[in-house]
Amino acid sequence: QNGAWDEYTRRQYPSFVGWNQISSDLLADSDPDNDLSPTGAQKLYTWEHRRTAVNDQPDYIIDVGVGGPIPLIGKSLGDLRFFASYQREREMLLIPLTQDDYLSDSYSLQLASDISKSMKLTITGLMGTSYTVAINDGDEGFLTNEFGPNDNRPYILWTPTTFIRTPEEIAKTTAERRSGRIFSDGWYNDAMISHKSIGAKLTHTINPNTYYDLSLEHISRKYKTGPIDERDYTKNNEIIPGYFVDESPYGWSPYSKSALGDVEPFS
Repeated sequence: QNGAWDEYTRRQYPSFVGWNQISSDLLADSDPDNDLSPTGAQKLYTWEHRRTAVNDQPDYIIDVGVGGPIPLIGKSLGDLRFFASYQREREMLLIPLTQDDYLSDSYSLQLASDISKSMKLTITGLMGTSYTVAINDGDEGFLTNEFGPNDNRPYILWTPTTFIRTPEEIAKTTAERRSGRIFSDGWYNDAMISHKSIGAKLTHTINPNTYYDLSLEHISRKYKTGPIDERDYTKNNEIIPGYFVDESPYGWSPYSKSALGDVEPFS
């Protein structure tokens, strides 16, 4: 705190009283179950903050399409032809949250037929699913003066949508003192967004100067969000001789818990 670091460097590092002092405080409180030596306290901290970033996986986009005339029956159905495509997009998140990446799968199929010399019918089907991360909050978290439309601060901590994906969205949401947002995989929710659509378009050419289109389309979307699997509270991990802990910080937990060395709820 009083060294040669400038203000901006100091902000990156929280104050730390040392493992000797933390051990002394644990031994002095009224809870006999948390008595730890300085080395034990350090190992517990390391265990609770053991999650690491995934930095060896690539982003990628796979985009494949194939089309042409329908064999055998296509000629008798107005030169029926098709085009089918598949796309998968993967983007690694800035830091792992409930999952390591954003993933999206999309499928499409289009059929076209010349039902007469002046009429063309096109049928299109689309479907896909996206797997992403949702902020674990209700409407009250977005509609207050602090984070809502009446917030006049120069920066906003919450995004307008409940889904977070981009580096900027993740950095804004996790930029605070609760380290559980980074080291726990249960702070946020998994989200699955699926969509389906089917449509038909009829084009009728009346003469070289006049034509009309008739279109009909049905679109449906489904949103599913929820916590990841609940944490296993069985204390079967012996991090130091005779001292057992559960699998925290992994798994969702409805109970607020402070990790060693953190002043705010951790998970």
